[in-house]
Formats: sequence, C-alpha cells, structure tokens
Amino acid sequence: ATAAAPVPASGGAAPSVHAFISSVEQNPMPQLEGELLEALDGPNWTVPQDRIVIADFLLQKAPRSSRAMQEIASARLRLGEPDAALAMGTKALAIAPKNPDLHFLQGRAYLQLDRPAEAAGAFVQAAAAAPQPSANYFTAMGVAYNQLGSYERAVAALGKSLQLEPGRPYVHMQIGVAYVGAGDDAAAARALRQSAVLSLAASDLGAADKALQTIKAMGLEGQLPAEGLEALEKRIATLKPS
Repeated sequence: ATAAAPVPASGGAAPSVHAFISSVEQNPMPQLEGELLEALDGPNWTVPQDRIVIADFLLQKAPRSSRAMQEIASARLRLGEPDAALAMGTKALAIAPKNPDLHFLQGRAYLQLDRPAEAAGAFVQAAAAAPQPSANYFTAMGVAYNQLGSYERAVAALGKSLQLEPGRPYVHMQIGVAYVGAGDDAAAARALRQSAVLSLAASDLGAADKALQTIKAMGLEGQLPAEGLEALEKRIATLKPS
C-alpha cells in the first residue's frame, strides 16, 4: 500500500513529513522511489521545507535523481534562497541538460540574484529545450530583457508569449514597458490600457490601478482617446473601496 498522502486519523492532524518518511523508508526500490515521487506530485506536501525533506531522502536513495535535485532547488527558491537553488539546479542540469524546467528554474534564481543577463540566457535555453512553446518561458525572457534594457528583444519575447496566451494582464504590462524603452509610445499606451482592462475583468483592482498609474507616470495619456482613459479611471475609482 502507498503512504504518499498524509491522512488525518479521526479528524486529527495530518502526520508530519518525518512520520511519512518512516512509513515508507523500509520499502524496496523502485517502489520507494515511486511513493516519494507520488508524494511530491500530490497536493498534500506543499510546504517547501517538507518537500526538501522528501526530495532529500529520495536523493539519498537515488543520488543521480535530477527530479529530486529539481524539487530541492525549487523549494529553496520559494524560501528565498536563490544561491542554494542555483547550486542544486546546476547539479541537476549536469545530469539532465535538456530539461527545460531546470533551465527555467535557473533563470528564476538568476533574476532573484539580480543577474538578468544570465537569467535571459537560461530562459532562452528553456524555450529552446521545450517540446512545446511555453508562454511562461517567453514571459520570463521578456522580463529579463526589460531589466537589461534590451527592449526590442523584450518586445519580441513578450509578443511570442501573448501569441501563446493572449489574455495575461502582467504580460501586457511588461510589453508596455518594453515598448516605451523601444520608443513606441503608442503601442506602449495600448498595451498598458489592455493590461488595465484585463485586470479589471479578472477583478484585480490593484493591477488595473498599477497599469493606469504607469500610463500616467510615463506620460502616455496623450496616446489614448481621452474618453477611453476617463472611462477607465472612473471604473477603477468606482471599484476602489471607500
């Protein structure tokens, strides 16, 4: 029987991650590996520290498990430890160099470390290795290029992201910033307005207001019809808590 999920007994608290490990540690490989992976894939062990315990135990049993290394790196990144995440991700990539998720993870760590050039390179590798195009990879690539001031590359990457998933307010915001840097104020204003409209549709008032304030801060009001901008302002003002 598998013990991959912590199940409360009679309404009590779920067992600790160490109790889970104790319940499966005597099982032979590959059964043990399967149970540990099932635990990592399931909905129960979401706390990063717990995931590190499970993945580290798997790594003890399977020292070349790039999946275990990836899980540890991802958890370290969630804990705000990008150096540790980067070190573990580098070990994983030595074993699985064509894994796009590992390249993506490395790029996110580089961004946290304020190393956008290396982040952009990692995201390019992730996109190149992916069997199917991923909007997330191109979005992250565009963010890194924006930070580098490589605005035309940012526009290209973020445009590809929007081709794949057109309704993402954050991407419209980022491409608006890129357009400003590239000198296309009209396109920037349209993108930022679309970010605000989509954010309102998603009931994200904070993001909508941020997009509107970005339009104003960058002096782009004149690039939009006055009545359209006023309507947007009124809608945001109406929805703001009093």
